[in-house]
Amino acid sequence: MQDHLKKLLAQLEVKYPKGSSTCSKSHLKMALYDWNREKNWDSKNSFVYGFEDKGYVFYSFTSKEPKHCTIRHLFVLEEYRGKGVGRKIIEMIKTHMRMRSIKRFRFFCNKPAIEFYNKLGFKYLGESKQGLPFVYCDRDTLKSIKNKKQLSKLFKIY
Repeated sequence: MQDHLKKLLAQLEVKYPKGSSTCSKSHLKMALYDWNREKNWDSKNSFVYGFEDKGYVFYSFTSKEPKHCTIRHLFVLEEYRGKGVGRKIIEMIKTHMRMRSIKRFRFFCNKPAIEFYNKLGFKYLGESKQGLPFVYCDRDTLKSIKNKKQLSKLFKIY
């Protein structure tokens, strides 16, 4: 998969030369950098999945309780956006989670992706405490939040 993604990045570099910016090109570049830096290619809890060469997700499962799935990078190539690819990728992850008896998601997404995740039932909870332009979404934790005090506690954790 690593070699395949390197080839895809090279194709995107040709298709979108330096100076032009595309979300999928920069996202793939960042995902490969992170995955290499953190040595996730050989981890038994880290996975990369591609859906028909239209979209890709880099995700991992925690080994500590409470176990959860962390979506590290998810992107759909520009020409396939709005065609259900992202939804199919999320469904695949949920199937993998059920196989491992994991019920919780934890992830950050960029602000333009909030609407996509909202359509899938996730909730925007605000920016991370690090002040990065990302948001925290967690479907199961949100169900258990009863008041703003609990939400405040959640933000201190992440």
